[in-house]
Parts: sequence; structure tokens; C-alpha cells
Amino acid sequence: MVRESSSQNSESNRRRPEQGAEERERAVRDGTGRAVTPALLATGVCAVAFTLFAVLTTQDKSVRATSPWQDDPYTGVVSFTLFLVPILVGLMALRALAWRRMQGRGARVRQLLHAAHVCLALVGVTIGVDWFAVAAGTHRRDWNGTTTWLITALALLTGALTAGYLLLRRTGRTLAPAESSGRVQHSDAEGDWLDDLTAVLTTLGSVASRSLRGPAGRRPHAGQADRGHQPASQPVGARVERAADFVRDHVTAVIAALGLAGSLGITVMQGVGEGWTSPLLWLTFFAIGTGGWFALGMICNSVLHIAVPRQRVETDRSADALHQGSALRHARGIAVIALALGLPASAVLRADVWAAVGLAGQVDSPERFAAVTFAGALLIGVTLFCADLVITVGIRRRSG
Repeated sequence: MVRESSSQNSESNRRRPEQGAEERERAVRDGTGRAVTPALLATGVCAVAFTLFAVLTTQDKSVRATSPWQDDPYTGVVSFTLFLVPILVGLMALRALAWRRMQGRGARVRQLLHAAHVCLALVGVTIGVDWFAVAAGTHRRDWNGTTTWLITALALLTGALTAGYLLLRRTGRTLAPAESSGRVQHSDAEGDWLDDLTAVLTTLGSVASRSLRGPAGRRPHAGQADRGHQPASQPVGARVERAADFVRDHVTAVIAALGLAGSLGITVMQGVGEGWTSPLLWLTFFAIGTGGWFALGMICNSVLHIAVPRQRVETDRSADALHQGSALRHARGIAVIALALGLPASAVLRADVWAAVGLAGQVDSPERFAAVTFAGALLIGVTLFCADLVITVGIRRRSG
């Protein structure tokens, strides 16, 4: 009896530190959640208000006709942020659903805060462009009482953006140093957004699967218990994991495919709505949308680490060849993104580009519009490719 009591006491003593560690972990996680939640909610509210404002001022023809930002280059910015902001907020909401499952909370908290910063930055860029149109007095002869209300709404949206940014900044300062400054363990920094999105989708898929099968479908048949009955969540989880690994291994192709699909849908809606008859005009707008979405998707993924490609080990290369190949690949990647982003940039600035090169007339035909768009994007891509290659090779030569 004495030995048994002593064994129980020793076992209890060993469990106390583990329980204490778990309680401290839970307390830190809950405290972090309470600190971050207001900032994320403020970001979501600002994003929803911005989306409603952007939809009203771009899709309602009577309202758009009185706004200072009714034409390019102003509409070129909002045509992307109108979709990108709610998509980003939706991904943040999905990841927040997995909050209590999070391991390596420091990396995930920082990634959510980074996403909130990116979201507010996109809203801020669009608002800044709208204020520039107001300051420049664009389409002043079309202004009326509706314009006054639009400018007032823009001012309120600017206030909400400022409040959200200040709250987000204060939240970053109040978090623990390891979570706010990025000094986390290596294991924390390895995760990407797909880790948590996979867990959320697996849970939702399992719930949906059980609901469709009904109560009877959840009971194993006779003989299945002997062979080991597999729960419904395992097939769902396995499929989701395979899909996530595919996205990680082909992240560039996936972003390109999504850009193609999104651009096709938007181009069809705009072309049918405005009655386009020129095939060249259709092709140009489709290329503009595809390039813009691809570039923004690659940039957001690079900044936020939504899907991190798995490392590929290169072999059978000398050190010099590896450095040269790496420099070429980096320059080529920069050039592709620059060329893609140059398509919408050249399109919205077509009048300024046309005048800058000293050409007479205006960009008033599909042929001129296509020429300015593709030539400008190509020039931007080639210029940045050469510049990046020269800078990268020069830095590596000086360093060793």
C-alpha cells in the first residue's frame, strides 16, 4: 500500500509540470486571441465597407457618372482591389476558424496580421487614388449633390481605414516579442496558410459527409469492426491534403489558372455589357486581366506565404553554374511578374504613354489600345529583367 501510494504521488508530481505547461500554453493562446481579434474585426469591417462603396461607385451607372474617379486610371485600380480585398478577407476568416487548432501560434499570428496590413494597404491605395481624382477636379462639370455624398462617404471610409490601421499597429506592439517581431522558432516559420485551411476544409467536409449519409450511414456494418472501420474524416482529409500538396508543388500554375478563369469571367461580363465587337479588344482586355491577377496573386503569395512550394534539391551542378542559374531564374521571375503587372499599368496610363512617346492623336481604337498595352508591358518586363540580372550578378561577384 505504501509503495502504491508513493507511485501514485510520483506520477502526480510528473503530471503537474505538464499540466502547468498546457495551462500556460492555453492562457497565452487565449490572451493572444483576445489581443488580435479586435484588429482583425476592424480590418474586416473596413474591407466590407470598402467593397460596398466600390460596388456602388462602379456598378451603378447613375452614381458612377457623377464620381470624380469614373474613368482610368482610377477605375483600373479599383477593378482589381474590388475583388482582391474580399477574397483576402475571406481567406483570413477561414484561417481564423482554425485558431484553436493552431500550433506555432507566433508564425500564424504574424501571418494574419500581415494579411490585415496588406488588406488595408489595398484599400488605402484605392482611397488615395480616389482622393487624387477629387483634388484634381476630374470631371468637375459632372459633379452634383450625389458627388458631395460620395466625397463624404469617401471621407468616412478614410477615417475607418485610419482607425483600423492604428488599431492594427497597436496590436502588433502589444503582442509578445516573439510574435510581433518575428523571432520565432524554425518550426513555427515553416507553416503556410494551407496548413490551417486544410484543417478547416477537412472538418467541414467530414460534417457535410456525415450529414448526407444520415444516422444509419455512420454505423459500421457487421464485420467492418474486425477489419478496422475507417472514419469518414480520413478519406476527406486525405483528399484535401493531396489537393494542398498539389497546390504547393504547382503554385505558379495554380495562380495562373485562377487568373485566367477570373479574367475570362470579368472580360465576358464587361464585353457583353458594353457590346464589344472587336476581337482584338476582347483579347486585350483578357490579357490585361490575366496579367494583373497573376502578378497580384504571385506578389500576395510571396508576401503572405499562403502556399509555400516544397523545396527541390538541385544536383549535378557546379557552384558557379548554380549561382548563374539562380540569378537567371530570379531575373526571369521578376521579368514575368513585371510584364504581367505592366499590362494593366500600361492600359490605364495609355493616354500618358501615347503622349510621352510623341505620337499624334489619341488612343481611340482597339489597335492603338492593344499596341500601347502590349508594348508598354514588354518594355517594363525587359527593363526589369536586365536591371535585376545586372544587380544580382554584381552583388554576388562583390561578395565572393
